Amino acid sequence: MLDHENGGRRRVDGMVAVAAEPTAKCAKKDKEDPLVRRRNELVLLDANARAEGERRGKELVREAKLEAKRIKQEAKLEAKRIKREAKLEAKRIKREAKVRAKRLKQEAKVAAQRLKQEATGTFAEDLRSVCKDLKAANRSWGACFPGFGRRSSTRTCTKTACSPSP
Repeated sequence: MLDHENGGRRRVDGMVAVAAEPTAKCAKKDKEDPLVRRRNELVLLDANARAEGERRGKELVREAKLEAKRIKQEAKLEAKRIKREAKLEAKRIKREAKVRAKRLKQEAKVAAQRLKQEATGTFAEDLRSVCKDLKAANRSWGACFPGFGRRSSTRTCTKTACSPSP
């Protein structure tokens, strides 16, 4: 805070402080060897460079830690997303498998019924054919199948296609 007309500053005791004249120390500095002065400048530059390097190194380490933390967080989020998608995919596959199993079961039932009807039809045809042959030969059912109806050797086919023997 400048409050004196010649640019000086007011001290605590109220006196005005003005720039001092060069002292003996400054005069001695002017007479120093230029190599010594250059060496001192280089030492100071080296100290400043080291301090700046340490400061910049700490800053880089801090930035790297923040970047690593950010990447780690992104990886966690990505892992959660993938896990969530995998669960959804697993549910979808289970649903599809359930539907497919139900469809296959229904197809198997239909195929079993068809095979049963075919077998029943074939058996009925064979039975009618045998009964017809028995009727034509006028033989009993038991004569065609030994051991069938052992109580009575005159037992004949009772199916509608067959008529009882006389």
